[in-house]
Amino acid sequence: MERQSRKLLTPNLHFFFVTAKSFSVDTIKCEILNYISAHEPHLWTNVIFALDQYLITFCGDDGVCPNPMHARGISFQSASDRQDILLRFYLLLGRAIEVTRVSGLPYWQYLDGVGENWNADVCYSMAEYPPPLLRDL
Repeated sequence: MERQSRKLLTPNLHFFFVTAKSFSVDTIKCEILNYISAHEPHLWTNVIFALDQYLITFCGDDGVCPNPMHARGISFQSASDRQDILLRFYLLLGRAIEVTRVSGLPYWQYLDGVGENWNADVCYSMAEYPPPLLRDL
């Protein structure tokens, strides 16, 4: 039993990086919602990044965050003319590395201001307020 408990606490980081053509945002929204309803949160992809197209991750009480265990919604950030979507991907990656204590990167020095003013569309459950954690749906 103790061995199983340790296995469940081991962080799994899943980053999906697309550099060629990818699904449209509407198609991927539908597929992600279907996937998370059929699988346990530790199997969900933390971040999906389609270069020059979109960045998809989770959203919790503290805003955009790639942690599926605290997710209340899914964040869909489309690419803009500013092209800061790649920098936001690096910001999420840096935070994930820091949280898992694999290493510490001074990403805040290089990416100052990139994490502010996310203008992503977020899908939440409308069944109750605050929205339930996605893992509880």
